[in-house]
Amino acid sequence: MLLLIRLVQSAWQGLFRRSLRTAFVLTAVTIGTIGLLLFFGVASSLQQDVAAQLSTYAPATVLHVDAPLQLGSSPTSAPPTGISPKTLTILQHLPHVLEAFPEQQVGGTVTIASMPVPLELRPVPPTYLTQAAGVRLIKGSFFRTEDGNDIVITAGFIQTIHDVAAPSGAAEQQKVPSSALPTVNSIVGQVLKFTPQESVNVTGPPVRLRVIGVIDSHVPFAFLPYKSGERILAQGSPSATAVDSIIVEVDNVRAVASVRQAIVSLHLHVETPQNYADSIVTVLNIAKLVAAIVGIGGLFLALLNIITMLLASVSERASEIGIMKALGAQDWHIGVIFLSESIMLGLIGSGIGAIAAAIIAQLLSSTLPLQSAGLPPLRITTPPLMLVSGIIVVLFLSGLSGIIPALRAARLEPAQAITSHR
Repeated sequence: MLLLIRLVQSAWQGLFRRSLRTAFVLTAVTIGTIGLLLFFGVASSLQQDVAAQLSTYAPATVLHVDAPLQLGSSPTSAPPTGISPKTLTILQHLPHVLEAFPEQQVGGTVTIASMPVPLELRPVPPTYLTQAAGVRLIKGSFFRTEDGNDIVITAGFIQTIHDVAAPSGAAEQQKVPSSALPTVNSIVGQVLKFTPQESVNVTGPPVRLRVIGVIDSHVPFAFLPYKSGERILAQGSPSATAVDSIIVEVDNVRAVASVRQAIVSLHLHVETPQNYADSIVTVLNIAKLVAAIVGIGGLFLALLNIITMLLASVSERASEIGIMKALGAQDWHIGVIFLSESIMLGLIGSGIGAIAAAIIAQLLSSTLPLQSAGLPPLRITTPPLMLVSGIIVVLFLSGLSGIIPALRAARLEPAQAITSHR
């Protein structure tokens, strides 16, 4: 043990003997570690965001049905696209189907604090919210009837109100006071005047809607009783015309496969939340793979500097190595010195890099949060386990990079080393 301590001390002294070169290599390792951790921090944040988004999807008892695309037909001869009223009726009477209803949206604006705020209404039956939607209610309640002017909004819509009231770059006097804006607690019970947008520059008659609940979703929209949505759309019965897509609710997860097969036999395209989840996870895994390649690629460049520096050190210290061997040092003693130097470089560089990566991630998350439309700000997370794992990876790679210089130093013949470097 004492011998190992002396060998490590010798390695430490060897590092500081070449302070400028050591500083350069440490900087490279530190930058490589920072890049590796930040890349994985972004991937980890994406994973958390995807998990949050998937939690707002309907569970596996909900199927999204679309008419298949028709290719190769001329516009004049092609039959009308969409799902016919007859097919909708068949879907509604399939075994284990609770509900089958056209998926529709009603676009328009609501007036809040004298401001027009865009809002998308999604008409759904009450059973969709209470049994199938998989949403988390954070205030108020769900509607229980298919006909009424009650709506359930998302937390994302409240955030949209604040964004419209205080746009970035607007003068302070042009912004609406925050005290005049609704919050999650205060908006429940409020009556909003909704003006549907029928087409460009054409609006329908205003409708008064009462907010009865708020759900946890970052996407700005509101759920509306289905028959009320039909009335606002002024389309009458949903069986009057063909529709583009239908939502099918199944009574239990075990029946999903048989219902899906029955729908496919009608030559319709079926998507489940699991399909969405698989697609998103695939994209996420590709992003993480790219992050790993870029991060580790940059780190390998830094580790090549360790190999180059230590090989140069072997040549410069050949006489010293020869004298040590002549005095009785074994090959492994010499190898431990250079291997220790590479591990020390990795330890110091990864430690500084881990601390710097955590600070940079915190600064970026607080000052420049990455955000896409309809999604929460993407914050770069660097949990302690990730930092420790990063240090371990760098230590392992730096240890590997020290093997070649250590072997070359250990194989030097004492007499040749002394005479050739006088």
